[in-house]
Amino acid sequence: MTLAPAPRSEAAERVRAEVREFLAAELAAGTFTTHVDTWLSGVDPAFSRKLGERGWLGMTWPKRYGGPAPRWPRTGSPTGSPGRTC
Repeated sequence: MTLAPAPRSEAAERVRAEVREFLAAELAAGTFTTHVDTWLSGVDPAFSRKLGERGWLGMTWPKRYGGPAPRWPRTGSPTGSPGRTC
């Protein structure tokens, strides 16, 4: 099965830029290190709190279940591809 890329929009591009800027700043400050393990080896509550303050947790949850109103198309991810950080 081949899936088409999510359509681009100005709103999606703004969120992608916001996420990339945030992660670049966190990497530069040394408060975030990249690794992919789906939180199997632990979590960082301070970093998770920062994500929550920006409304970036539960972004795909429907509003009726406590999620935010979507700020980008429902398909794809805010950074443009799963696992991409910057």
